[in-house]
Amino acid sequence: MGFGYLLIGYLVTFVLHVTTQALGLGPLGLLVGYGVMYMGLSKLNPFQRAFSIARWTLIPLTCVSLCHLAVAFADVFLLDLPFRAPILLAVEWSNFALLIFFNMSMLYGIRMIARDVELPRIATAAVRNTLFVGAYAILYLLGQSPALEPYLVLPAVLTQIVWVACNLFLILTCAKDICPEGEEEITPKRYRWEFLNKIGDAYERTRQRSIDRTTREAEEAIRRRNERLAQKKSMGGQKSKHKKKE
Repeated sequence: MGFGYLLIGYLVTFVLHVTTQALGLGPLGLLVGYGVMYMGLSKLNPFQRAFSIARWTLIPLTCVSLCHLAVAFADVFLLDLPFRAPILLAVEWSNFALLIFFNMSMLYGIRMIARDVELPRIATAAVRNTLFVGAYAILYLLGQSPALEPYLVLPAVLTQIVWVACNLFLILTCAKDICPEGEEEITPKRYRWEFLNKIGDAYERTRQRSIDRTTREAEEAIRRRNERLAQKKSMGGQKSKHKKKE
């Protein structure tokens, strides 16, 4: 349906990009991630038109990455690039703004398709993740102030880790729970890529443990409530007997 490609592209862009950046191939890693996400969003677009916003946002993001790649090549080959500092500044700010907009528009598409298939849990998670992305953007912008930077760098980084992880699990949930009409499966969907199956299995185990724990807690609360009600009824019966004796 497209969520599998979106998940792989998102993983490459926001997680594996750290590795490619260390190898000096950061812009190339981003281009690969954007390309795979574009494929996924193109497949999702016929099912929900809201994904078109995120899909078209990948085009300017690709242009920004190409500019970054040109600057990186100029540094490698010791080329004298005019206006290097202003170009880098424009690239960094454009990249930041476009990534925030892309994530919010992607989450909007997920919320809309979740509403279409009546999965309120996924729609609510999309809204929650949008708030996380917005909080990160605010912390990042405030952190540009020299006076606030020492206090907001760590919170901004932690918030970014949270929303990236939450978005990955949300896309994985969509890949497992949302499918075209007529292709519903009783058994969990398996992917061609084994590492996605491992991620999905680990997520499913964690989710099942959470469900089991919540069920046990609910059953225990109901049991205690029934005991209290029985105790109150018993005390009420004893009081009525005392009144009759009097």
